[in-house]
Amino acid sequence: MSEELESKVDVKDQAPEGHYGETLLYDFAKTLTSLSLIVLGGVLSLSGTEQAAKIPVFSLVLIAGAVAMAGALALSTAFGIVDARAKNREPSANLTKLIKAANFLLGVGLGGFTFTWLESLK
Repeated sequence: MSEELESKVDVKDQAPEGHYGETLLYDFAKTLTSLSLIVLGGVLSLSGTEQAAKIPVFSLVLIAGAVAMAGALALSTAFGIVDARAKNREPSANLTKLIKAANFLLGVGLGGFTFTWLESLK
């Protein structure tokens, strides 16, 4: 029965012609923005625990700053795509650099927090 209802839809057919990569970039930027907010909330929540008293405040500020900057860059990427399309222009070629920087900063922040948190548990 489920085989009869299953359809074969190619995602590329659903995106406007020539904008498939742009659609993926927009979705990735939205996802990275949400992920940054979740990670930032987790970092700030865990920083209020007893274990976090062993973590230097400077480290927590750098970690939270990296994650917050990642979210801001990802949001800027999504906004850049929406703004360009609303004005019937091509999006900037720098948007891929912004999302790569956001991905890097999120990795640095999450990796840094994981390392410092595990060190504080010793």
